[in-house]
Amino acid sequence: MGKELARAFEKRQLGDYEYTFVISRDEAQAILKKSQEFVDKITQYLKDNNFL
Repeated sequence: MGKELARAFEKRQLGDYEYTFVISRDEAQAILKKSQEFVDKITQYLKDNNFL
């Protein structure tokens, strides 16, 4: 999961600061899917450990 987050951050940095950078729709959707899976796992962990 860490590699996916690092990849997403790198793409965001490129999108913010590299004016010629273009990300494909498919790649953006794949990053969004992995990000949602990460949020879901963290949410479940917090619930399982009575933090939520």
